[in-house]
Amino acid sequence: MIDKSTQHMMIGIVGTLVIVSTVIWQALSNVPGKTSSSYSLVGEFQSAEALPLGAQVSLAGIKVGTVSGVSYNPVNKTVLVSLAINNDIELSTDSLAMIVSDGFFGAKYVKIIPGGMPDVLEQGDTLEYVQDSVNLKELLEQIVNGASKPTQ
Repeated sequence: MIDKSTQHMMIGIVGTLVIVSTVIWQALSNVPGKTSSSYSLVGEFQSAEALPLGAQVSLAGIKVGTVSGVSYNPVNKTVLVSLAINNDIELSTDSLAMIVSDGFFGAKYVKIIPGGMPDVLEQGDTLEYVQDSVNLKELLEQIVNGASKPTQ
């Protein structure tokens, strides 16, 4: 028969293993774009200014995925944005991906405008139609500089 101190130690070890296993499982299951319930698409943009990893991807105002990667393509001098799209969402091959802001100073996210083609995008496909983020600072500078020039 096992004495009480050994019994308590075994219960403590098993409890610790259960907690550690649960924490590891939760950490691995919450990685954006790494779940089996999504597929990956890539958009090639000239600029992805301030678009963070994990940013929302929306279709008709509804979250349908997340930004799972942002990297620079030195060959084309472009930014590759990887999107993890929910498996239950079918996007046609002529869908448009736009980097937009949530309001004037809001966070950046990717907005999908669905196309009308019958063919759908699949795992690993590249979005053919993309629109870069508007740099509001540069736009305001152009407006101010244009307004300050005297007219003839």
